[in-house]
Amino acid sequence: MRGGSGVGTAVSSRDQAWDDLMDCLQSAGVLDGRGPLADRMVERVFTLPSYRHLGRDELHESWCRNLSVSLDGVRERRLPGPDDDDTPLREVGEMRARQGVSVAEMLQTSITHQKVFLDLVRDLAPASPHRDSLLLELFSTKQTWAAWGMVAMAAGHREAELEMQRREREDHDGFVRRVLSGGAAASEIGQGAEAYGLDRSRSYHAFRVRPDHHRREGADTPRADTSRADTPRADTVRADTVRADTVRADTVRADMLRAMERYLQISSADGRRNGMMTMIDGDLCGFLAVLPDDLPPTPVGVSPPVPLTELPAVFRLATRALETALATGRREIVGIADLGLLPAVVADHDLGELMYRRFVAPFESMGPSGAAVLETVRRYVANGSRLEATRQELFLHTNTVRYRLSRFEAVTRCSLRDNDALVQVWWALAWQATGARNERAEGDHR
Repeated sequence: MRGGSGVGTAVSSRDQAWDDLMDCLQSAGVLDGRGPLADRMVERVFTLPSYRHLGRDELHESWCRNLSVSLDGVRERRLPGPDDDDTPLREVGEMRARQGVSVAEMLQTSITHQKVFLDLVRDLAPASPHRDSLLLELFSTKQTWAAWGMVAMAAGHREAELEMQRREREDHDGFVRRVLSGGAAASEIGQGAEAYGLDRSRSYHAFRVRPDHHRREGADTPRADTSRADTPRADTVRADTVRADTVRADTVRADMLRAMERYLQISSADGRRNGMMTMIDGDLCGFLAVLPDDLPPTPVGVSPPVPLTELPAVFRLATRALETALATGRREIVGIADLGLLPAVVADHDLGELMYRRFVAPFESMGPSGAAVLETVRRYVANGSRLEATRQELFLHTNTVRYRLSRFEAVTRCSLRDNDALVQVWWALAWQATGARNERAEGDHR
């Protein structure tokens, strides 16, 4: 009986020593940050550059809120559990992110607080037979709560960062869209240029890129056949395949966007932007001061350089240049002036179809002989109506070339010596080439 009584007395003595330690630290302000040593702790803890612009009173209050979350747990000698609410700590992390405090310095400050706490506790802890074991228990408990709090603050900081990035991106994208569409007033353009590091004195090219075009032309990844539902899990397999295709397409698209951003060199080394870009109707659109010299990974339609305020008037030219480049198989940076009459061919579908039906369709129904006539006429037009150059290019006798040309004239009832007719023939052949290319691209996309 005396042995049991001795154990109980020892436990009671240790519990009393713990309570005495807690009361000592509480009265000094080490536990809750509201005692005589609190100011000294604040001075030693909040020393990193990110905190220098924050008011001392505000720092003190937020720090006290942090300490209050774990105060009861530490006093009760327990570890954090699922019932403990870390919301105040997450809110502090969010606040620090919006105040411009980096997550590294925020967490480093928490670590510094632990060091300051240990130093002060060693000095303040009252003497007792259990002092060393109690300090070890306290330090272990406090560090566990500190780690739990750091995780919560880091999570709140990250959430705020993502939210700020999202809003910043929305503001950025909205500005680019308004500049290109004509929805931005001159004053907004001036303010935006200053905010985003643009030089208003420079001229900029509007541009447009279709990221999906690169994927369509290079897409050769086999896909699972989900058309046959011959197993009970067919619906699940089909859904999984669709999700996999979507993820694959999103990944390719994201890679393409990153590649285009690097290629276009949006940000320059001197801190001034070379331009800005965003997504509009699935296309990457924006404006650049200096165009890259290298070949792009996918065609880029551009406009002539103009001041920022005049970009809406030329953005449509960049759009037409891109559509024409895609239709004709061009792979470089192209402007509307580089394409001759091809933009009109691509844009005027009705006229192109009329020309095609008159000058091309009759020969497509003739098989190989009709194809030979069309190829000869195509080379003849491309060679400036020079018979000898066409003969040499096709490795044919002159009479064979003459026969095919006369055959074409007889069927179409036109003269290739007439300039008007020659232009119509060129238009029909160009429309055929772009139409066939578009049909192939749509077939690949399907």
